[in-house]
Amino acid sequence: MIDKKHSISDLLLFEESPFAFWCQTVNDLVKKGLIDESHKVPITEGNLYSEYFLKKAQNHEIELKDFYLIQKEMEIDDYSLNSSFEKTIKSINNKSQAIYQGSLEGKEFTARPDFLVLNEQNRYDIVDAKLSRNIKKKYDLQLYC
Repeated sequence: MIDKKHSISDLLLFEESPFAFWCQTVNDLVKKGLIDESHKVPITEGNLYSEYFLKKAQNHEIELKDFYLIQKEMEIDDYSLNSSFEKTIKSINNKSQAIYQGSLEGKEFTARPDFLVLNEQNRYDIVDAKLSRNIKKKYDLQLYC
């Protein structure tokens, strides 16, 4: 078995649907070149709906990033294309105003918070860009972890 730390999102997906978690894991292994392309789980008409919401969520994150950048006039360390725990810790130690898509890790889990935003107490607030107007209990757990 491949040694891998799991994210809280992995845990939530597994709790919601072990099959969806398995599909995601297989496709991630294919994407990383660790298993053959023939094992990839194809996107079907039945799961295109989630692709639509994924794109909406990505656009929502970009709008929130623009809000911090333009309206709040914050400098943002953007790790959306090249995130690592070491880079994120360096940004935290340098007291960067906002960190987008940084990487955090502990002994058992990894996390990629949408935003870490420096507050007036010189501490970071975790900001998670969700489309829903009401918070769901599973997202409380995600932010807590």
